[in-house]
Amino acid sequence: QANTTFHNLRPALDDLDTLVNAAKPATKNLAPFLRQLHPVISRSVPVFRDLNRALNLRGKENDLADATGYLTALQKRVADAVPITVASMQNSEDNLAFLRPYLPDLMTAIAHLNQVSGYYDADGHYARVTPGGLGVFGLTGGPTNFTYTPQNANNVFNDYGAFGTTNFSVRRRCPGSSSPVLVNSNPFATPSPAGVFLGPPNGAPASSATGADCNSAQTVPGP
Repeated sequence: QANTTFHNLRPALDDLDTLVNAAKPATKNLAPFLRQLHPVISRSVPVFRDLNRALNLRGKENDLADATGYLTALQKRVADAVPITVASMQNSEDNLAFLRPYLPDLMTAIAHLNQVSGYYDADGHYARVTPGGLGVFGLTGGPTNFTYTPQNANNVFNDYGAFGTTNFSVRRRCPGSSSPVLVNSNPFATPSPAGVFLGPPNGAPASSATGADCNSAQTVPGP
């Protein structure tokens, strides 16, 4: 049996000579390559050990293999949740488009809260604020000498009108209207996302920008 095997092996050695001759130039760099590869392999042993634990750890619901088994159920829930989420995002686009120009006003208010609450007494810091449109004070005087006059308690809510009627204290201020007016800068009349001019309340002057959903004529008093 060995004689037959060696007889059949003889032509195979002739074919291997071509492979050996072609491999000799490559094997010259094989030893230094393996020498440099050894530290990499040594450092990779803990990595593969941890990877094995992550993929296949004894117990239930404690490795990636178990987590993969729940992907089917997760896919079913996501299939129901994603369309609802997308619809909600699409429905909120108009609201976000309306709020976006007001972000500088909002961020400025938050950034200056420390100044608003800078007053202090024996009890600590406090903020001097009055809700807009509450009617606690009345505004009198001209453009250069505005005066806030305390209102009588019986007249505090007069500006709101009777219940169910027009609310006189509702304002449609444009972005930037909380600062003194600078021509061609502020306030900024934003176009209505829905393309409909809502109009100012109680016959107040309309915004200078056609199609805006705010009233650029409503600004803070003073120069």
